[in-house]
Amino acid sequence: MANAKITDLTELTAVQGSDVLPIVDTLNDQTKKVTVTNVVATGLGTGVITTAKIADDAVTAAKLEDTTVTAGSYTVADITVDAQGRLTAASNGTITLADGSVTYAKIQDVSATDKLLGRSSSGAGDVEEITCTAAGRALLDDADAAAQRTTLGLAIGVDVQAFDADTAKLDATQTFSAAQTFTAQSVHNGGIDCNGAVDIDANVDVAGSFNINGPYKQVAEAVSALNIDLSTGNYFTKTINGNSTFTFSNPPASGTVGSFTLELTHTSGTVTWPTSVKFPADTAPTLTTGKTHLFVFVTDDGGTRYRGAALADYVT
Repeated sequence: MANAKITDLTELTAVQGSDVLPIVDTLNDQTKKVTVTNVVATGLGTGVITTAKIADDAVTAAKLEDTTVTAGSYTVADITVDAQGRLTAASNGTITLADGSVTYAKIQDVSATDKLLGRSSSGAGDVEEITCTAAGRALLDDADAAAQRTTLGLAIGVDVQAFDADTAKLDATQTFSAAQTFTAQSVHNGGIDCNGAVDIDANVDVAGSFNINGPYKQVAEAVSALNIDLSTGNYFTKTINGNSTFTFSNPPASGTVGSFTLELTHTSGTVTWPTSVKFPADTAPTLTTGKTHLFVFVTDDGGTRYRGAALADYVT
């Protein structure tokens, strides 16, 4: 290689890996050559490397300069990006929902039919499912308390009696200031004191005193055939126009006294009594036709025996 001034050398504009540079090997006191490839491979080259000189995917994450952003995962991240596309700040963010923006379809499905969303556990906390029933829903959709009572079958005046301070009580002594009508059989274990009229249209059993301060009235039962039914009354009327055989039915049970009066208009014929009837001296009274007779009968053994008495031959 001829000696020449460096400034007189021609500038190399297209560098190739095989181009060489002279270099002094001071260890061995020799002049040697170094190729461009040797310079790049050994890291001796410094300065600016253009983008075109960097192979695709050659720069790893480790070669990138660190930023001030803390590595990690962020929830609803709030980030800042600079002009080079680098994250310069990051933090957890929040979502603000506009009023009315969550539709029914966006709410979590309930697990089954008849579930309400609310809270049955004590205190504040997460929303919970509360079990309901079809009957419960039937009440919840009623417009008012009256409709709810109807749903329950408790409509006042239809299903239940409206409150009345004067309503009689079963376990207390009653004082009646107005006439009373008993239309169904009932038992009075404490007795009955009547200071006014009492109309009784059915059997009333009184296990106690029956004190009446007023008139005692009884319906006279007209006998259609010849059977005296003791369950229908205590005073009976009958007109006979021929031979007649009477029978008695439905006396009170043995040990309970039952009595009745028979008013007999006797136009004609003879009268035959049941064999259970016993008159004084065991002899039936002699009756005159064309007269009216009164008979009283009493039994205390369930009708096995009736003791009879007669007031005969009243002028009709």
